[in-house]
Amino acid sequence: MGQCAGLSLAAGLAVALLGTAASRADDCDARCGSSYCGATDEASAWKCDDDRRSCIASCLNEQSNGGTTGGNSSGAARATQYGAIAYSAATGGYGFTYNYANDTGAQRDAVAYCEQDARNAGDCRVLVSFHNNCGALARASEGTYGAGWGDGQQGAANEALRICAQYGGKDCQVLRTVCNGG
Repeated sequence: MGQCAGLSLAAGLAVALLGTAASRADDCDARCGSSYCGATDEASAWKCDDDRRSCIASCLNEQSNGGTTGGNSSGAARATQYGAIAYSAATGGYGFTYNYANDTGAQRDAVAYCEQDARNAGDCRVLVSFHNNCGALARASEGTYGAGWGDGQQGAANEALRICAQYGGKDCQVLRTVCNGG
C-alpha cells in the first residue's frame, strides 16, 4: 500500500456520507486532508484512513446541525448535547458518552471508557462524535466495524451498518446505539 492508501476511499465516503451536499463534503474533505496522512506502512495507512473517516463524519455532523439550537416544537432553544463512541480494534472493546456539554469532554471520556473495556489496550480512538442526535457502532464477526450518526436510533444504526458493510463486513450487527436526550 502506498501513503495512506485509503485516501481515495475516504474522499469518496465524504461525498456519499449521509447524502450531504457535495460542497459540504468537499469542505470536510479539505479540513480532514493531508494532516491525517503520511503513513508509510500498511498498518499506519489503515489507521490514517480510519482517523480521516472519523474526522469527516464529525465534520459533516457539525455542518448538518449547524448551530446550538435543536428543532423542537416549542420554539425554545435547546442546549447542544454531545456524545461520542470510541473503539479498540485490538480487543473489540468500546466506550460511549452522551449528554455532554462539550465535544472535547464527550470524546475524552468515550476513549477512557473504551480503555477500561479494552483492558487498557492503548488503541481506543473515537470513531464518531455527534451532537443533538444519535450515534451507533456496528461490527461483523470477522472484525470489520463501522460507526455512524443520524437522527434517531434507527438512522444512526443504519449508517453504522452501512459503513461496516462498505468496509467488507458480511454480517454486521449493531453493538450499541446511544442518543443525546432533549
